[in-house]
Amino acid sequence: MATFEATNTGLFARWDTGSYLTAHDAADANVDIGIVLNNYGFRVGQADSYNVYRAGLVFDTSSIPSDATINGATLSLMGETNAAEADFDITIVSGTDLADTFVVADYGDLLNEITSLGSLTTVGFLLEGWNVLTISDLTKITKAGITRFGLRSSRDISSTPTVAYEYVVCYGSNTTNKKPRLTVTYNFTPKIFYF
Repeated sequence: MATFEATNTGLFARWDTGSYLTAHDAADANVDIGIVLNNYGFRVGQADSYNVYRAGLVFDTSSIPSDATINGATLSLMGETNAAEADFDITIVSGTDLADTFVVADYGDLLNEITSLGSLTTVGFLLEGWNVLTISDLTKITKAGITRFGLRSSRDISSTPTVAYEYVVCYGSNTTNKKPRLTVTYNFTPKIFYF
């Protein structure tokens, strides 16, 4: 088993005071900060005035051997704020299209990522504690490389306009002891060479 701390986290936010779908379906974010909210976290969810918040997470999983068999994985997020007046599921989606250095287009790149790789309801979302999501599709973990995930609200995925504040804030990659964590269980049999 190995635990990897996020090497980068990013918030991709879009808002439009006139139309939810204009904000939701936009190709680019209004804001591309990389590390946001006073340099400690990122939001996932939606808010009034048609705000949509998506996130990107990057993990260096290059130490997992390319011929290892991955048996299980979890994503742990340290909660900072729960502003979910209407609850939703925090949903892991593929982040394979995210840029190496986050850009505004990453917001739109996550739009078509609607397949859940694992989710957790915001009911009981822990503050200053670990919220653990089990990853269902282990093929999205890159052995001997870089693993990228997106995070979206289930209501964002279903294109459901916000009725209230519907977001949470999690600590980001530049914090100490609070970075998102990817824990991977795998088997690996070293090759033995005889000379």
